Amino acid sequence: MQTSSLQNRNLLVFAAAPGRLQEFERYMANKGWAVRIRSDFKQLLSDVVLLKPQYILISLQARHHNLNQVRSLLSQVYHVTLLDFSEEQNAESLEALAQRSKATALMGPLTGPLFEGFLDRQKRTLKTPVLPDSAEGALAQGLSQMMKQIFGASGAASKEPVKWTSKLKCVRVKSKNVSGYFLAAMGAEKVLDDEASQRVTLEVRHLFDRLGFQLQEIECFSVDSKRVEFKTWAEQAARFMESGSHRGVEIVLAFFESPQALSSIQTSTDGKYLELRLEQFQAESALPYDLHLYLPLNGRYVLYVAEGSALTLSQQLHLQSKRIAQVYAKGTDRAAVMRDFIRRDFERSVGEFYERRPGAIATGA
Repeated sequence: MQTSSLQNRNLLVFAAAPGRLQEFERYMANKGWAVRIRSDFKQLLSDVVLLKPQYILISLQARHHNLNQVRSLLSQVYHVTLLDFSEEQNAESLEALAQRSKATALMGPLTGPLFEGFLDRQKRTLKTPVLPDSAEGALAQGLSQMMKQIFGASGAASKEPVKWTSKLKCVRVKSKNVSGYFLAAMGAEKVLDDEASQRVTLEVRHLFDRLGFQLQEIECFSVDSKRVEFKTWAEQAARFMESGSHRGVEIVLAFFESPQALSSIQTSTDGKYLELRLEQFQAESALPYDLHLYLPLNGRYVLYVAEGSALTLSQQLHLQSKRIAQVYAKGTDRAAVMRDFIRRDFERSVGEFYERRPGAIATGA
């Protein structure tokens, strides 16, 4: 059996005196964590990009002039949980920790059991989204009827149920009532063919019309990802989902809210570009569109990152140091931007799901 590629047991620690934390490092290593303790700030940033950890422990005694600036970047762009601790146990340190958020301050000497206690508290506070009595409730009921109409009864008795998959179809919708996207998965790691995809897209359009929702945008595209236990993940992450069966193969359609990043996209004053927040981008990830910078002195847009290339962490930090918070994509690349944001939201959600299941294994069954 192989450990899932989606499982991430990497843990970074930024400390002034790494030698003090050898016992913590050994304890966590015995628990299956790969721990890197850094006192060099550049090495820490390099590890963030390379290892993509979920947690970074930051010592009160470890200092750098860019630390506060980078804390925001790590939490908002890389979705890292930052935990504060102290290498020194004295009144001054305890008082400083007491001023930090109780949810992320590790009080007392840093030990394995102390960190594990934090993880246990975090698991107990995780909550599955609750579907409100709203337009989404009507959409959920409509989806159930739609799936029965297209694919028949529930796929529970399908010969090829949905388990692991890496090939999905996405139908993105936007209306005044509901905005989000449907992900369609098939059993036996098959993928919805073009004819079935067109049928689903058409029926979703009709469903919105019947509900009186004013559909403003709809498009269907493929999403290739790391393998995921689709139904198990979607039961926790999706707003709602329904299943059906087609020729013995189960088909599951799950609905997700639009990523918050999509709602923040603005159009430039000239209408030719999309204004995107720098903090929405994760460094070292190739982009399917060009990124530009705006030069207010001459009113020009200049190419900064070419399609297929990645925005580097050094570029990101450089722009932040210049107080540049926005980058731009051409308006003609709007579909590519939307798809990219949805793909990243999907990968983030799947990654968090497996982080909550440290014992998860991918058998391919």
